[in-house]
Amino acid sequence: MNRKQFLEVLFDADHISTCGKDDKGATYPKPVFPDLISDRGVKFSINPIKTWRDTQNVVEAGLYSMLFEMDQTPDGELIPRETQIELFNSSGLPYSTMTWSGTKSVHVIVRMEEPIPQPMFVPLWEAIERVLTNHGCCIDPKTALIPQISRMPESIRENGNQQDLIAVRKRISRSEIGEWLKLNGESVKKPEPPKPSNWTDGSNESIEDTEKWEAAYNMYKKKHGEFNPSATTGNWSNLINFATYCYKVDLSIQTAMQLTVNKFGSHFVGTGHEFDINKPFEKSYTWCQKNAIDKIKLTSKEEYRAEKRDELFGNLLEGVEDASGEKPLNRPKIPYDSIITNWWIIGSDIYLRYPDRQLEKQTVQGFNARFPQKEISYTMIPNVRSGMGYYPDYFGDNDLPLSGNKYNLFKKPNVKLERGEWPMTRVLLNHIFGDQYEKGLEYYWVKRHRPKQALPALCLIGNEDAGKTTIGDHQRMCFGNAHTLQIKHLEGSDSAFLFGNQDIIIEESNAGGSNKMSNADAILSDIKTMVTQCGGKISCKRLHKDVSLVDYYAKVLMFTNDKTPIKMTGEATRFWVLNIGNTKKHDDFVERLELEVGHFLWYLDNEYKPSRKTSKERLWFHPDEYWTIAKDLAKKHSGSNQAKAIKDALTQWFSDNDEEVCYFDQKSIKDYIESESDYQFTKGDIKEALLDELGWPLNKRLSRTDSLSVATNGLRAARKMSYWAIDSNLRPYQETNGMEKLLEF
Repeated sequence: MNRKQFLEVLFDADHISTCGKDDKGATYPKPVFPDLISDRGVKFSINPIKTWRDTQNVVEAGLYSMLFEMDQTPDGELIPRETQIELFNSSGLPYSTMTWSGTKSVHVIVRMEEPIPQPMFVPLWEAIERVLTNHGCCIDPKTALIPQISRMPESIRENGNQQDLIAVRKRISRSEIGEWLKLNGESVKKPEPPKPSNWTDGSNESIEDTEKWEAAYNMYKKKHGEFNPSATTGNWSNLINFATYCYKVDLSIQTAMQLTVNKFGSHFVGTGHEFDINKPFEKSYTWCQKNAIDKIKLTSKEEYRAEKRDELFGNLLEGVEDASGEKPLNRPKIPYDSIITNWWIIGSDIYLRYPDRQLEKQTVQGFNARFPQKEISYTMIPNVRSGMGYYPDYFGDNDLPLSGNKYNLFKKPNVKLERGEWPMTRVLLNHIFGDQYEKGLEYYWVKRHRPKQALPALCLIGNEDAGKTTIGDHQRMCFGNAHTLQIKHLEGSDSAFLFGNQDIIIEESNAGGSNKMSNADAILSDIKTMVTQCGGKISCKRLHKDVSLVDYYAKVLMFTNDKTPIKMTGEATRFWVLNIGNTKKHDDFVERLELEVGHFLWYLDNEYKPSRKTSKERLWFHPDEYWTIAKDLAKKHSGSNQAKAIKDALTQWFSDNDEEVCYFDQKSIKDYIESESDYQFTKGDIKEALLDELGWPLNKRLSRTDSLSVATNGLRAARKMSYWAIDSNLRPYQETNGMEKLLEF
């Protein structure tokens, strides 16, 4: 037994829970898999959460587990660990896990196969607690709280003791709990409907409106504090909340508005509008009132709430006797969920497959309860390996798991593969790869036959008519798993595009030269990681979810008009740079290209012979194999935004001025750059680019005329400064003993 098995019993694959060293730390959300498995926090929430751990977020995510804990008798005497274990086991309670807290208590969790409706959570917990009490267990009543926390096994407490994992069993069905309660002469008692806490039962007709208003305002203050009409924010929600209480005491909105104006005046700062009592449903400023009425009509009526409670109660206790000894009426079971497109038996679990290719784990019992017409027995479960995951494949059946229970991550192109001609495809590949045409064919073959293999990023440089869009379209035709984004998208926190794609196409990818990138170096580092991580795991942040590791098999394509598609340093071994010219026009080229996809893929599968069958490099090709002149030119023009801005600014200055040498310091070059372009840099960034990247030496402090300063009456004044002297060829100009000469390289 280990922590992984413990968490797999308590949570599903997509559940979010908490983990921390104390109650406060066990409040913030983390994905259960893999975060909680490796987290050494000592406490965790037993039920999944939506965001942080509170009652509503637990209820929305699903109530599945109940905790039962004991440590001492009613007289305050500590119960030994072994005695606690024996009492729980002798009770016969069908529980899922048992953990030792590391000090004085044993924690038992009952994890239900299906969610427990909130109204039934406490009654069900209390019924189980009554049976345990009859068996001598002294259960702590505090463990009946919905946002309950427990002890994480294998973690070390502050006192140095380890929290031991004693037992891991399975999830519990409703019928098991029902039979156990019945066997012990106990049943779940229907919760009593709450007594009305307001005057909506019609007994308030003789009560004055002012008294009702005061009662509503007192209820408001108890929960929200004093109302502040001068608050600059939040008054819309304040008015909604107050309208709620007015409705509860049977006070009309019109009357409530009038009395509110009498009390606070007519202007509420946070709403930005006057409160006109004669226009109760004017859109601009009384939306809150109508919204409150629509909302409260559904939530404050006791008969409505009682009806929903009975409905939930009946669903939960189907087949379980209530306190009166009568069975609730059997209600129709949930029909087959139409959004499920397929399901697989993996080990002892069922995996449901949704159209977006996400998987949901179910137990056999849970599956049968949800989809009775597809009932599965244990005799149907084959002896296969567990460990569901993802694998890219263009040849396996998309509706069945591949070897090792891996789910096929890629969609196959919906084309018929057959022998045929593909002339337009040859035209396109010749246009892209030129004299590296054979390497281009192998690039396509690797993507289809070795989808886990990393390839260099294909960087295509060309103008608007070069056909870059057509090239991207062809990737989709052949592979069907492409995602296109702008370079700035990589600055965002959502990186869900990393999952499930064969191609990531980055348009206008000149991150090395864009002055609009807030952190160009970090983006370029991410791109390099995207290139080399193919076939492994990569950190992925999806919307409303924490960062997690996902299977990653994407290849990177970068399209740009700029001669510098990316900042290249060293050998730039991860980038295959091709300069593509304008295309020759062909009628219906894209349509004809699409018709050839089946013929082209058949050729790759049956006739094409790659240069090798396995890679000897981290990337499939050796860097020498995809060297191009375009790459050397890109490296030559590559550099930071600061260095490029400096060179562009000086080139412009020499073009505008008939001078052989330009003298400047870091402030004057910074000011000149900002006056001539949209770049914004600090003086420190400028100095670093001048000294470290460009390698231009700084001359000692002397009196010089700043060539980049603003002239007054046609003249520029001399001043003492530490300066750079650069000639018209953008090379350092050396001054020695008053004699000037060029520093030749």
